[in-house]
Amino acid sequence: MRTISARRLTAAVLGTAFAALTLLVGTAAHAQFDTELSTGHYDIEIEFEDDALALVVGVDDPLPGEPEFYDPATTIYQLQTSADPAINDQFPRPASFDFFGPDVDTGDPIWLTAAGSNDQGIAPLVGLAAEDIAPGTFVNDQLTLRLVGFSGPGQAAGFLPVPGGTPTPAFRTDNGLDATDFATIITGAGHTDYVFAFTAPGVYALTFEASGTLVSGGTRTGTGTYNFGVNFVNVPVVVPEAGTVPLMLGAGCSVLGGLVIRRRGKKA
Repeated sequence: MRTISARRLTAAVLGTAFAALTLLVGTAAHAQFDTELSTGHYDIEIEFEDDALALVVGVDDPLPGEPEFYDPATTIYQLQTSADPAINDQFPRPASFDFFGPDVDTGDPIWLTAAGSNDQGIAPLVGLAAEDIAPGTFVNDQLTLRLVGFSGPGQAAGFLPVPGGTPTPAFRTDNGLDATDFATIITGAGHTDYVFAFTAPGVYALTFEASGTLVSGGTRTGTGTYNFGVNFVNVPVVVPEAGTVPLMLGAGCSVLGGLVIRRRGKKA
């Protein structure tokens, strides 16, 4: 009768255990972001509830069944390059867009969110808003929105659209983040459309801090991180389900333990 060495038995059992583990873990895969926004109007919105400021993705024109808000942490604004101009978000950098640093020249590719409602079928339109906060809550009905954190493969900027003109960024990353990277938001007064621009493919994370002084006294702040993707594919991320790895590793060890015990018994 053909015999199998202990080494081969061990390798076979380990291979089977890890194959089963891979299959089980694979069933727990999910997309990196739950919500992708490639068209439509979605604001960086400041809310005030329970005496605290919070930042959300506000849905400006909800579709039937669509929620009024999304969680920024699980949402991504998507921009893409396409030969179809109806869905293309890539453009050559205009000479007037000189706020990306020395590594981005005139004519180099940049990616832009929509500049107005006429473009929101091509790219997402991003506004800044605090329209649900009642006037008279904060001093001068004003909040400050600062860009306090940034990561990404290139540079980013946010500015009011100036068709054919030279924009002045409220937010820019090429010269580092400081107290000048801010916009003033008026509470209870609708929203203001902004253009966000990016210089390279990949995922960008922009962290904003909202702050204001209450009429009744005291300052309130809140932060939120917003994700932007340029030619980004929202592929599934493999995350083990709770208890899956210990169970499978335990099963593999049990099998190996049984083999060792049987072999020792045979030797005796």
